Amino acid sequence: MSISSEMVVFITVVKTESFSEAGRELGMTASAVSKLIGRLEDRLGAKLFVRTTRRVMLTDEGHTYFHHCVPILSAIDNAELAVAEFQGEPSWSA
Repeated sequence: MSISSEMVVFITVVKTESFSEAGRELGMTASAVSKLIGRLEDRLGAKLFVRTTRRVMLTDEGHTYFHHCVPILSAIDNAELAVAEFQGEPSWSA
């Protein structure tokens, strides 16, 4: 899974405060979401969430990661939209 895909899963967990709900929104099982977040935390060397039986909450590290992920994913969306605007336009070559 790409880093941007991991970020999408992470942000969905943040917004839903639930691995189960994030999984439903993304078409994944709660177990798959949990494992992905665990691998992400291992790769980053930091816990991103405090997990309870009822919900998940961001740690300080999680807040920092979240605030960096949002503009990155927005920039990716903007880049893809910018390229999509060229579809159907003539291409000029030298």
